[in-house]
Amino acid sequence: MSKYNVGDIVTIRKYLIINENYGDLTFVDNMINYLGKKVEISYVDDDETYKLKDIDYYWWSDEMFEDTVIIKTDKIEWINNSGVQLNTEWFKEKITSYLKDNADKLAEDIVNALGKDF
Repeated sequence: MSKYNVGDIVTIRKYLIINENYGDLTFVDNMINYLGKKVEISYVDDDETYKLKDIDYYWWSDEMFEDTVIIKTDKIEWINNSGVQLNTEWFKEKITSYLKDNADKLAEDIVNALGKDF
């Protein structure tokens, strides 16, 4: 199963070496124009190589991408080795809803934590 899916936004690594193999693919000199660019996966082949939107001529491998991937959902902005970044608008909406639904209980917990003399 491939690491990335159609629609994922990946970043091409900034430092790739011309004529070096990355997985089963060779990084060629004309690909240098795309180093460091964020691009969308447009096609995933059975051999787990990729075509990128608006860059139809070249095939790309997992090893040519940075570890960060942007996944298009309403809840997640990106995922990498360090964790997940939630969509801030979605998160604010969830927190606001939780606070509205639990305001009395939260106030009671705060009073109990501070003591009755507060």
